[in-house]
Amino acid sequence: MKNPDLRSIAMPAAAFFILSMCCLAQESTPATASQSGDAVLHDLVSQVRELHAAIEQMRAENVQSRAEMHELRQELEETRKLLGRVDSDHIEMADFTMAAHCNRVAVEDGHTESVSLKLKRKASAEEIIAALNQFRSTPQELKLPLAPEQPIVYDPAPDRPQPRFDVDRGNGMTVSVGRLRPCGVLDWKFTVLSHNTIRGAAGAALLNAELLKVQGLLPGVLEPHPVGAHRSDRP
Repeated sequence: MKNPDLRSIAMPAAAFFILSMCCLAQESTPATASQSGDAVLHDLVSQVRELHAAIEQMRAENVQSRAEMHELRQELEETRKLLGRVDSDHIEMADFTMAAHCNRVAVEDGHTESVSLKLKRKASAEEIIAALNQFRSTPQELKLPLAPEQPIVYDPAPDRPQPRFDVDRGNGMTVSVGRLRPCGVLDWKFTVLSHNTIRGAAGAALLNAELLKVQGLLPGVLEPHPVGAHRSDRP
């Protein structure tokens, strides 16, 4: 049988230790003549409730930390995979060094990244912005239904992008970039915003399906039927 994770063991042990100390502290405090037994019990119950709330907060932070680590591993692995190349039956990861840090924050939609990078050759801010705005790929060339006309938009405003204002750009399929400025350690730094559930999940899956369909890689997939077509009319 596999042993439970160390943090899973430590949590109930710590909780029991704190609870025991709390009870001992209460028991070691003699009740005064004006303090009834009900008051002592009320104080103890209040302390236990506060302790329970603290334990639940610890558990929530533990779950959040695990989620952050998972997302961090994904970011480190998938970025080099996406920028790599297909070689026969496997993917050659892109050849560059990458580091990342992840924080989960109370935002309804959108993932925001602060990026610092070093380029293989020197480039001006104007060249970088032009490269971002002019980027097009196969989905745009094929005019796929979910493909945004401009997949990357550079916003020159000094306080953009922001999730509340920019996350739905291009129906949620466009990535917003802004705040490009020189980096004191590497070459350049900027901010990136994308919609995590549209660009990053559902929309990306549908766009992939559209691309596979156009390329003939989904055998047996029927063409969409007109709205209102009777089932008996379908092949």
